[in-house]
Amino acid sequence: MRKSALFWFGLVVTALVALGLVILASASEANAYRLHGDVYFFIKRQSLYLIAGIVVAVLASLFDYHKWRDYEFLSWAFFVVVLILLVVVFKFPAINGSHRWISLGPIRLQPSELAKMLTVILLAELVMIPIWQECSMPRQKAAFQLFVHTQVPIILTVWKL
Repeated sequence: MRKSALFWFGLVVTALVALGLVILASASEANAYRLHGDVYFFIKRQSLYLIAGIVVAVLASLFDYHKWRDYEFLSWAFFVVVLILLVVVFKFPAINGSHRWISLGPIRLQPSELAKMLTVILLAELVMIPIWQECSMPRQKAAFQLFVHTQVPIILTVWKL
């Protein structure tokens, strides 16, 4: 990707984030003052999450994603952790009548978001292996692996909506 494309992409992302903060500020100041006594409560909290997201994005950009293939066990470990979270989520109390969130102190985690990322990572990993061409893995086994990697997280996500 050319440098100019990255510049414009960064500019668009920055504009969208700024617009989101402005909309949040205008829509939430009354509730923030009523609930927390500070009109900027939600802006401050959103800004902290924004800073944390930027730090995570910078750290992730330092990792060479081409090396991910060398650590296949990490993909499988991530797969197992997400599946466990998708099952455990039903043990946590319902929020607004739904068991989609895991509360970890001030942070609430939605395992279905991790399942989306997991599906992309594992499918990319499987596509990089020439499974549909001449290789040692039979076609039926490859199709079954694709099914498991995509459908199991989806089934666990929609289970007991």
